[in-house]
Amino acid sequence: MTLILCSGHGYSQTRALPDSMVRDEFPRRVYLQTRDGKSVRGFYLGTRGDTLVLLHQRAEVGFPFENMAEVRMEGNHESTMPIVVSSAILSGYAVASLAAGTHDTPYGYVDPYNGSTAPLVIGIGTGLAVGYLVSVLLPSSSAPSEHFLFGGGTDQDQRMIEEFRSFLHPGQKTKRFHLTVHGGSISTRSSSVPVMGPYDSYYSYSYSSGVSINLVRRIQFSYSITPVFEVGIALVRLTEPPIMLWRHFSANGGGGYGSYQESLTGTAFLLVGGVQPLRQILPEALAWKIDLGIGYAPVTFVSTTDIAMTSYQPWETEYVQNRTSFDGPRLALMLGTTFDVYLYDHLSVGFSAEYTLAVGSSLPAVPEFDVPARWCGNSCIGINLGLHF
Repeated sequence: MTLILCSGHGYSQTRALPDSMVRDEFPRRVYLQTRDGKSVRGFYLGTRGDTLVLLHQRAEVGFPFENMAEVRMEGNHESTMPIVVSSAILSGYAVASLAAGTHDTPYGYVDPYNGSTAPLVIGIGTGLAVGYLVSVLLPSSSAPSEHFLFGGGTDQDQRMIEEFRSFLHPGQKTKRFHLTVHGGSISTRSSSVPVMGPYDSYYSYSYSSGVSINLVRRIQFSYSITPVFEVGIALVRLTEPPIMLWRHFSANGGGGYGSYQESLTGTAFLLVGGVQPLRQILPEALAWKIDLGIGYAPVTFVSTTDIAMTSYQPWETEYVQNRTSFDGPRLALMLGTTFDVYLYDHLSVGFSAEYTLAVGSSLPAVPEFDVPARWCGNSCIGINLGLHF
């Protein structure tokens, strides 16, 4: 594209310019005076190399930096949309997390099978309401105007040009601190137990939905040492909803009934390190990260099996009770990954997957109730919200 250039002695087209122009999102008013005393008023459109491009008298006119004596320019217009969106998301998620959990389910869990989806509904409603109020009450704003004076000598001019260039293209500052909250579907032990309700079988009943969603699975705070590496701390909740099973047993010459109850509570406290292997390839608005964590996890596990079997010839009842438990700190290891999309500089949303293990203990199998053995750990697949500053 041919651009009209102001050379200081009228307009000309004799200067070669870069093909691409860095355009400004919102045109800003500019008052400019050239070194030969020409005054110009126009709208800032962008830059081509070291040439300021203005909309002046219905034409795109270029003014080389070295030919300018004075520039007054409006500050950047600040869109309120990032604040509206972040307010809606954060308030909705916070309210849903606080409302999640009942006397039957641990804090942070929602269980659609048992009708405890109200926190999600409340959170969505709160987010929409807060976002609307912020959009109505918060006016758009712009930064103060800036004034630049040139012509004080070669060195001073160069410093002023650098300041002017930084003002035009401030760039994205690296965010050093990151606070993220992760939630999603937890691989609880109840998810491997067949779901049975009071009407599914006359002889069997399960108080366990097999679907466990934890809105506050992991909270992590980290610091970026470089754009690729970061270190920090994390809190991972290993607690699972309790399991309660009842079953009728039949056998030759008799029968019986039994119950099984299980609870697992624990929290892992970890030192974490993260790496973004594709940081130099992905756009600034995207981030893929791998997290590794090590620490300790106080864990408490208690399971109780009660079975009563009755034989008819002779008539007698045998009671069997088995209790398994362990308590205390364990070495904790975590492996996780996230893929984030930055809605704007300070807020990101994304997908996450993570597995945390308490080393040294395992959950025993209970064949009478079809409960398989498992390591003392669980995974989470879901979403994460991040604040960056």
